[in-house]
Amino acid sequence: MKITYFHYFKYFYCFNMLNDCVNYLSQLFLLRWGGHSLSKIQNRSGNRTKAFTLVELLVVIAIIGVLIALLLPAVQAAREAARRMQCSNNLKQLGIAVHNFHDTRNGLPPNTVYDAHRCTAWGLLYPFIEQPVLYEKVIGPYTSSSACFTTTNNWWNWVGLETQKGFGSVSTYFCPTRRSGINTYPAPGVTVTSNSSNTGPNAAGPQGDYGLVFATLDTYNWFQQNTITSPSTHINLHRGPFRIAIAHNFQGGMWSWEPRDNFASITDGLSNQFFIGEKHIPFNKVGVCSESDATNDDMLGMADCSLLQTGIHRSPSIGRALVYYEAASVASTPISVGATEIALCRASDFAEPRPGPRYAFDSPLRAIAFGSYHPGVCQFVLGDGTVKAVSVTTPTPILRRLSVKDDGEPVASL
Repeated sequence: MKITYFHYFKYFYCFNMLNDCVNYLSQLFLLRWGGHSLSKIQNRSGNRTKAFTLVELLVVIAIIGVLIALLLPAVQAAREAARRMQCSNNLKQLGIAVHNFHDTRNGLPPNTVYDAHRCTAWGLLYPFIEQPVLYEKVIGPYTSSSACFTTTNNWWNWVGLETQKGFGSVSTYFCPTRRSGINTYPAPGVTVTSNSSNTGPNAAGPQGDYGLVFATLDTYNWFQQNTITSPSTHINLHRGPFRIAIAHNFQGGMWSWEPRDNFASITDGLSNQFFIGEKHIPFNKVGVCSESDATNDDMLGMADCSLLQTGIHRSPSIGRALVYYEAASVASTPISVGATEIALCRASDFAEPRPGPRYAFDSPLRAIAFGSYHPGVCQFVLGDGTVKAVSVTTPTPILRRLSVKDDGEPVASL
């Protein structure tokens, strides 16, 4: 929350009233015990002692009640301002981590290094947010086919209870307004069944409140990137800053990879490009991850799944979209609809099903949106590392321009 002169006046007024109340009570005390009281009561020995009247006590209680009613909202507002500042700092740290990754690997962190059950950008950033131990756990060979950072549910079961708690305790990935403590799907110590294919239960792992910015303008759904070895139409239609890595053949039992894009690919300029923002997770979806196949309408429950999940049907939790290509299906026949712009959401916005037949990837619309629990705003870190609190009423064409890295369209200052 931005602290304005109005807030300073409000706090000053409340504390002045509290001071006046203390002065009143002290004066009342002196009057009563200084011999000027008109109200007396008689004790058992017959002597008369000084005391407060009932009316005076009620007046004091009323004043204290009014002061509490005035001060509590101010205290809550101050706490929210502190939480929002911490959230902004988390995004700042993530922006710095992206820059450090770029300097180290000569490219932007890919949204994933492979298309099925492999590490995402959130795992690749661990060394750059002071979590090298977790990074080593991610790249460790936990199966005989640990091709390029496997993150299947078998891997999650094998890392052990304390390691699971460690993954779920990285506060840099949490907005304190939304959550704190240990956050994983499922809870640490709970064994989950294998998800070795694109069907079955969702991937297990740590949860978080921030999402990569995705953008598609034609043909493919917002998070589908399943071509492995070379650029293709499928990948090139993704116009956000983060795309799948360039993967090579097996070398020493593991796929090798390299970043696909660097800062030069963002031709609109780093200061005009959203990188990471706060994911919209409705109130009733925090901590909820669907146990069902993500290819159906249970995508409603994918709002808060693992940050490390990947694959054609397992990417929604790693990012969100401000513009994406919508496709409808009538009698199993795909019908192109076009690019759809998505508004920012408030915390109370729920992810309702879309009317009419749709691919499950496209439904519901608010399930893939950005949004926060901060009143009236959603925070983003831009490519140059600055953090902006964007109003939820910002027109969608502006949001679209800030999410597409190379549209050549100017953007007014937020």
